[in-house]
Amino acid sequence: MSLYQRQFEASGRQLVLALQPQTWISGDPDLLRQVLDNLLRNALEANAPAGLIDIRVERSGQFAQLRIANDGLELAAADVMQIVEPWFTTKTTGTGLGLAISQRIITAHAGQLTLQCRSRGGYKSAFNCQCVSRSDGNE
Repeated sequence: MSLYQRQFEASGRQLVLALQPQTWISGDPDLLRQVLDNLLRNALEANAPAGLIDIRVERSGQFAQLRIANDGLELAAADVMQIVEPWFTTKTTGTGLGLAISQRIITAHAGQLTLQCRSRGGYKSAFNCQCVSRSDGNE
């Protein structure tokens, strides 16, 4: 988070953090860090200047959930179905692989990566990563 904190502040975007302490999952830390990096970079690039990005980590039953929501990404209905497909991108630059790779990493960790889009009010898009949680901070 600290790598992106300065970028969020410098861009004028509002960052809201709600991180539930002691929320853990088992997995490869480097791969999970790659997912977080992909989702944060996408949120930063897709959000309008002075937009809002809301990042939440919480436990829900046996699951840990990461939610990164922003009010800047608007997708056509057809794009929502393709957004995690390899080589698909709505950007002028990029490969279209970040979300596809992220989805595969989360799936390999017995989790799910989902996208929610709302067209009116609240957030326009939110990525949710849900993985089985652990009760402690040990591997």
